[in-house]
Amino acid sequence: GFMHYVSNYVNGSGETTIFSAVLSDQMMVTDRLRLDIAGRWESDNFVQSSENTSIVQPDGSPVTAATPPYAVELWGNNTYRHLSKNISDWAFSAGINYQIVPDEFSFYAQGSRAYKMPALDELLNAVSPDQVALFEDKTTVNYEAGFKFNTPAFGFTVDGFWGELRNITGQGAILDTTTGRTQWVILHSPQQRTYGGEFEIFGNPVANLNLMANGTILKAEIAGGSDIGSWIAGVPPFIGNLSGTYTWNNFMLLADLHYVGKRWIDQASNTYLPAYTYMNLGLSYRVPDQGITMSLNLLNVYQGLGLEEGNPRLVQYPGNRTSNYFLARPILPRRLTFTVGYQF
Repeated sequence: GFMHYVSNYVNGSGETTIFSAVLSDQMMVTDRLRLDIAGRWESDNFVQSSENTSIVQPDGSPVTAATPPYAVELWGNNTYRHLSKNISDWAFSAGINYQIVPDEFSFYAQGSRAYKMPALDELLNAVSPDQVALFEDKTTVNYEAGFKFNTPAFGFTVDGFWGELRNITGQGAILDTTTGRTQWVILHSPQQRTYGGEFEIFGNPVANLNLMANGTILKAEIAGGSDIGSWIAGVPPFIGNLSGTYTWNNFMLLADLHYVGKRWIDQASNTYLPAYTYMNLGLSYRVPDQGITMSLNLLNVYQGLGLEEGNPRLVQYPGNRTSNYFLARPILPRRLTFTVGYQF
């Protein structure tokens, strides 16, 4: 049951000043070759004030060595710590599209370096300059190339990709299984790498029938440190989807089947969320000349059992890392929905 009145006390205020500049261009090098380039520079100045906390008893009694750990709470003590930090970075992207067969078959490629500045709230729980120093903007480097074929009756897209995520600073609440109190941790993680391929195929075998299949095959791994090469928690090696629609007058039938592969939570202990599938069926009717569409959908038709969001934060807790807790959110069960939409 619940052992504390308060899970995590925070109180603070701050501001962020942002300056940025952007430059982009699109060029038709030839009638078949297009080039897109863009760049951005940004500087962010963060100023944060956060209230410090002390251990107190809710009834105001003094805290002594004999006070049970579940009888005390962390609460603001009306003193504040003041932190500031400035971060500057740049982003760049370039892409080409070459039409091998005009309006039918093309090759494309792109490369980019991007960044994501931390939010001001991420500094709210930092308690020392060393923790503030951990915060840098996350940066990504991505490359992608592929082919696209398109005709009225059939088409496909296939590509390969490679990317890295760097400067990863994460934080969140973890559960102390001894005291039952929530603790806030700030961690710097090794860079992460992802590579793989994607495909999408669509066709119109007969009039009014549209079929589509797509999937992503990838390896998401830790790219540094002692766990180099290990799977990243929560990322499946394959995600796939099959769907089809059939239209008749103002009616449309829809069916789609989704597959999500297993996702590691802790590869070292062979802990993972299992793979799952689910199917949806639907029927919609568009009222002629009225802009009104009514839809009836049966979701998760066969009661597929799937778990999402296995909580990797429990793995960060020292000692008995998994304890007796396993947090995961099941996908929603079979359900029937009815919607009415209006297009202005």
